[in-house]
Amino acid sequence: MIVRAKISLAGDTICGLVRERNEDNFCYVTRPGDNASLVIVTDGVGGHRGGDIASYVCCRMLLDTWRARSYRELSIPGAEAFLHHAIDAVNERLWQSNRFAGQGTAMGTTLVCAIVFAEHLVVAHAGDSRLYMSIPGKELSLLTKDHSVQRLIDEKKIAHSSLRSGIQAGNSIFQAVGTCRSLDLEIQAFDRPASARYLWCSDGLSRYVPEDFMRSCMENCGSAKEALDQLIRAALLAGAPDNISAVCGFPVDAADRI
Repeated sequence: MIVRAKISLAGDTICGLVRERNEDNFCYVTRPGDNASLVIVTDGVGGHRGGDIASYVCCRMLLDTWRARSYRELSIPGAEAFLHHAIDAVNERLWQSNRFAGQGTAMGTTLVCAIVFAEHLVVAHAGDSRLYMSIPGKELSLLTKDHSVQRLIDEKKIAHSSLRSGIQAGNSIFQAVGTCRSLDLEIQAFDRPASARYLWCSDGLSRYVPEDFMRSCMENCGSAKEALDQLIRAALLAGAPDNISAVCGFPVDAADRI
């Protein structure tokens, strides 16, 4: 018997108040008969040539590969293998496109992607797009760690004195899909508590919406759509200089169906 993922999802992406184009993308899919759902948020690497193309291609290829599966029931190891192979294929496609173009800064995209099961989720990420988990009565949990220069400093893998671009260099990412031939993809499996709610987002939201507000919103809103709308509104009220993308996921038994 197939056990469904039982999650209600709502997502949106907007340009923000400053940028002239949106380099973010998102998608999610729950098919009848599948035992898992797929959620993706991508963010074209800031200001690079073709960032909007890279984020779109990443979403499109992963979605097409997911839909083309001949099997409907996944295991945890099967989900991990799917993400490895599918994202490696996206990385190769973008990297080859960069080689063919042969000029300018390589196009690439951050990625946070999850395959959501009834009791688990398998998460892949590259860059600084994030996945948060909210459980009522507990602190908001960040399930991903940014692939940023600041992370390397915090983990003492490089010295702060080695940075050449000043204080902003700490925000630079060292991992993105498409910018290098070899992608050191980070994939993790997590238990999914029955009451857990999830937020996938680009840094256009996470940089400008305080985590206290995220926690309150995710805990107190009655549906994924309501939480999504409040979070995007908060980013806009904060000035929203970057593109904003988010997907909220609430357990079906505790959320309004949308």
